[in-house]
Amino acid sequence: MKATRLYTLLALLLMAGSGTSFGQSAEQFFIGTEPGELIIQGTWYEYNVMTYRYNLYRFTNHGADVEVLATYDDYNWVIDPQTMSGMGELLYDATPGHFYNMDFVTSNKILATDDTGQTWRVIEDYNIPSPPSYWCFANEHGELVKFEPDDQYNPQNYSFIASYDYGAHFSDTIATFPIPVYTNHVAGWNHGEFYCREYGSDRWYYTTDFFETADTLTFPAELHSMPIGIGPREGELYCRYKPAGVFSKLQRVDYSDDYGANFRTLVDLESNPIDVIVDTMMFTHYALGGGNLFLDREPGVFYVIFDSLTFNFPDDPPYPEEPQGDRYWIAYYRDYGNTLVTTYYHDFKPDWFEHHTPVMDCEITNCGENSVTLRWNEPELKPDEVLVGYQVYGGVALISEDLITETEYTDNFSGRGRLNYHVLAVYSDGETSKSYNIVYCKQTEGVGENENGTKVAVFPNPANGLVCIEGVVADEVQVYNALGQMVKTVRGTNEIDVADLVEGVYLVSIMDAEGKVYTNKITIR
Repeated sequence: MKATRLYTLLALLLMAGSGTSFGQSAEQFFIGTEPGELIIQGTWYEYNVMTYRYNLYRFTNHGADVEVLATYDDYNWVIDPQTMSGMGELLYDATPGHFYNMDFVTSNKILATDDTGQTWRVIEDYNIPSPPSYWCFANEHGELVKFEPDDQYNPQNYSFIASYDYGAHFSDTIATFPIPVYTNHVAGWNHGEFYCREYGSDRWYYTTDFFETADTLTFPAELHSMPIGIGPREGELYCRYKPAGVFSKLQRVDYSDDYGANFRTLVDLESNPIDVIVDTMMFTHYALGGGNLFLDREPGVFYVIFDSLTFNFPDDPPYPEEPQGDRYWIAYYRDYGNTLVTTYYHDFKPDWFEHHTPVMDCEITNCGENSVTLRWNEPELKPDEVLVGYQVYGGVALISEDLITETEYTDNFSGRGRLNYHVLAVYSDGETSKSYNIVYCKQTEGVGENENGTKVAVFPNPANGLVCIEGVVADEVQVYNALGQMVKTVRGTNEIDVADLVEGVYLVSIMDAEGKVYTNKITIR
């Protein structure tokens, strides 16, 4: 990589994106202040009072548990910064409990919290003609850097100005440039580290000294215009994008562990983790995309969050009295995408605080050729709750005919492809819980039999290291354990390393470029 001064490059950069970025939006940085913690601002709409309701959610235990830190509506424009932060973009400090909010909707101020959103303090006003951009570095505690114009109405020069006390004072001018730098920047791990894309090209630049010098990077063409996220280990980059030529909602997560020199695919994202109803005749729409990528502070852990703001627009008044809400599906991945642990689902409506206690620990204990067995624990009940049983769903279909009173269920089902299940707790008032976790498995017997008599060999077998595939050119290789859980995947190679797998029998599923699937069993010793 060639080092170069960036003064010429900066003249080529145009303002891109919102122009009001923190350097990283919430979905491109550490979303929690501790491992397993997510903090998200959500919205629901209440038709009976014709107002939007905004909430600041704090998810813990990788999305299983949730609390609402604060809430307000769009008619409440006077926000007390000591108790509530308005709707904006979040930026996270390296110190647990500390993060910032650029409230460009309600208060037009930059706010900071030292206690995970319980109380807030104002740092600066943001309601100015040429607002600055703000950044934090992943490993720097208390450092907040802003890029600010010298004249708000006729800027000629821009400066990096630092605060080392969580935004209480800005005094240290680090560097000055003759023209602005905007949202193509992503702050790195340590003081002065940034990534920056040259506008209109696939060239990215990496600097460790506030762009005094920089190294040139050439990301893959599909990634060059996409935002990148900084991983918890130095050198780790993540990117979510739509593969070229794919006419669907399929999106892909790529990863680099060498500062962007090389990328590899971690996981392909479906449009959503479960079937979602889209009923245009009833004017009801659950708006879902390919999922937003959120990074955890624990290496190898990330989340893909599908959210839907529900709308209900009937032809004529009166409008429905029941408020519509915000729904979240939090797909929790470990091992750099090799393991989809579970997906946590939460349905937030204005009566969410009154919802019954859910089942959030369902797991699959057996995934055989003709059946799947689920197990869960009885939830810890509130004083006024009377639990009467459970309902088991396969996808969106209720598969338990009668109310189940045990905490185990076997689905006598034989089929192909990935299966998903969840359990609802049913209470004496007839209501069911509104949150749950989704578990997945793939029945390994009889799945994807080798086509046209093609003989595909996987060797050595038994194995404890590198495994080779012969007889087909592999486009994608997936390895499943005895429970049908995918534990490893590679693309574009006929070799796969199984040294990190525990002893046992596994299914190797091999897909070629035409989409044909071939399978073999392999024993790991």
